[in-house]
Amino acid sequence: MARSFSRLASLALLNAITIPAPAAATTQTVAVPPPPSAPPAQVSAVPSNAKVKLSWSSVAGAEGYRVFRGSNGAWNPAPIATTTGTTHTSDNLANGTTYSFTVAAYTKGGNGPLSLAVTATPLAPPTGVTAKAGHQRVTLNWQPSAGATSYTVYRKFGSELVFTELATGVVAPPFVDPGLTNGTRYTYQLRAFTADAQSELSAQVSAVAGKNLGGEGPRAVAVSATLVAPPPTSRLASFAPTAARIVSGSGPPSSLMAVQF
Repeated sequence: MARSFSRLASLALLNAITIPAPAAATTQTVAVPPPPSAPPAQVSAVPSNAKVKLSWSSVAGAEGYRVFRGSNGAWNPAPIATTTGTTHTSDNLANGTTYSFTVAAYTKGGNGPLSLAVTATPLAPPTGVTAKAGHQRVTLNWQPSAGATSYTVYRKFGSELVFTELATGVVAPPFVDPGLTNGTRYTYQLRAFTADAQSELSAQVSAVAGKNLGGEGPRAVAVSATLVAPPPTSRLASFAPTAARIVSGSGPPSSLMAVQF
């Protein structure tokens, strides 16, 4: 009897407890921001040795920027870089090749409009620069930079600390710096140019004008002559001519030259 009562009490307790029904599942919609409505502005491209540095102004609401590049009239459809900043350096480029760049801001909703395209040509400084001394001059030589249309030569000498521009519009090597003072050291640097870009400065080279001429320029000529007096009984008209030897400063004696008296 007690056992039956216990079962009835348990059933009554369960009926007295209200168990809430499971809550209906809710779906939350996350709003996707629209793509940026404006392109990046003030895009600039600064070339240097085998690279180009890009910069642009920020776009309101952008999560980042995608950079696109082209060359020889063909564009790569995939971005070459994605960044959250407003600068990008494109490196490992071919010097002398002209590259085009454009930038688009983006959000999760997609890319915004592309910026105006800019172009730049990476340019290497002249390499293999040499300076050869001559009599009152120094001759410069170098390996031309791919794509360069001209070069500028800078010089300092003596105790000068700062280079000054010596010559512009130099089309190709060699370059001769004349009218120098023998015994003075002259130091040079070069820069390559295109119509809209310039390279970094080359390595410095120097030479002492007039040193180690190696056969260049005038040389001293030594002249020796031995006069032989005539016998006392001879007349002046029968005075025998002597020979003067012309001897160069460093070479063998030249042929004899008769000196008539």
